[in-house]
Amino acid sequence: MGNITSALIIDNLSNLLLCCALLLALLPKKHLILRMILLSIVGIFICCWQLVEGNNVLSILRGITSNSSISTLLVLVVININLLFNLKITIINRVSAIIMFITGVILYSTSLGLIPLDIYDLGFMPNIYYLVLLLVVLLIIATSNRLLAVILLIACFAYYFHLQASINLWDYLFNPLLWIIAIIYLVIDLFNNCNKLRQLKDSQCISRKG
Repeated sequence: MGNITSALIIDNLSNLLLCCALLLALLPKKHLILRMILLSIVGIFICCWQLVEGNNVLSILRGITSNSSISTLLVLVVININLLFNLKITIINRVSAIIMFITGVILYSTSLGLIPLDIYDLGFMPNIYYLVLLLVVLLIIATSNRLLAVILLIACFAYYFHLQASINLWDYLFNPLLWIIAIIYLVIDLFNNCNKLRQLKDSQCISRKG
C-alpha cells in the first residue's frame, strides 16, 4: 500500500512539474515574484479543479503520460529550477539525449513487438541492477553529465528499496515522458545548430562582399 501511495505521489508531482515547466517557458523571464505567484495559482488550479467525472488535471495527465519514474521527477525538478531562476544547470546534453532517445526507441519497439527481444523483461532480473550501475559510471565518463548520472543512481537506489509500486528497474529509470523530454532537447539543439550554421554562412557572405 505504501509503495502504491509513493508511486501516486511521484506521478502527480511529475505531471505538476511538467505543467509548471510549460508555463515557465511561456512566461517572461523577469519578475520572479510574479512568476512564483502565477505558478502557485496554476498549481492550486491543477490540483483542485475537477474537470471530468470528478477527475482533476493531474488525474487526466496521469492517464495520458502513464506512470512516471524517479529519474523523470528529478529531471523535471532541475528543469523547473532552471526556468524559474534563469539558471543553466546542465541536466541533459546532446550525448545523453541521444542515448535516451535510442533507449526509448528500442524499449518501446520491443513493447510493440517490432523487435523480438523483450528488453523490458531484463528489468526483472536482479543482476541488471549492477549492470545499470556500471552503465551510469560509463555515462559519467562519456558525457561528463554528472548530475544526470547522480539522478540515475538515485533511481537505482529507489529500485533497491522498492519506493515505487513496480518491481521492474526500467520503471524507475525511464518512462515516455523522459523520452519526450529528450526528443524536445534534440529538436531544440538541431534548431539552434541550424541557426548558428546559417549565421556563419551569412557572416562569410558579408565578409566576401566587403
